[in-house]
Amino acid sequence: MSPGRRRRALVACWCGALTVAGTACATGTARVPDGAMPSGADSTAAARAVEGVLQQRFFGAVARYDYAGVRGAVTPAFELTEDTLRLSADQFLGLVRGFEGKATIVYRLDGFATRVAWLGGEAANAVAWTTYRNHGTFTPAGGQPVPLEWLETAVLIRDSAGVWRIDRLHSTSLRSTR
Repeated sequence: MSPGRRRRALVACWCGALTVAGTACATGTARVPDGAMPSGADSTAAARAVEGVLQQRFFGAVARYDYAGVRGAVTPAFELTEDTLRLSADQFLGLVRGFEGKATIVYRLDGFATRVAWLGGEAANAVAWTTYRNHGTFTPAGGQPVPLEWLETAVLIRDSAGVWRIDRLHSTSLRSTR
């Protein structure tokens, strides 16, 4: 494999791995009355919060090489699946570290289709899943920008503190123009 192809494959893998991460925990013990579920407004607000975890807390942290920020956005059991790779948070961050100071990446997520389920009558016990498109631009230092695109699905959970965290992230590369 040529060096250029190997670099593109590594970039696609790295960016896809970023995309595969996805589950969030939130705590909060507010009890929902028996037989009642949070209102549609609550579900809409939860969906926007989930999307914010992906956009700002996870991909924003990756773009800034903010490793603590990435860890704060994922569960301890986080797993990213990209093509044939299954990566833990440690493995994923190891890949990201290899690009620090050598490249920049910018992400734009859109087309969210997000669902939230409240489990066991507890507002804090919630799970969410979302599918979206991730448009990235990877620019190696001194090099030309490489546009990338993925279709991704993330699963997030809320912990007892009400914090959403990414538990699973699956990423499929859609195209690379280089």
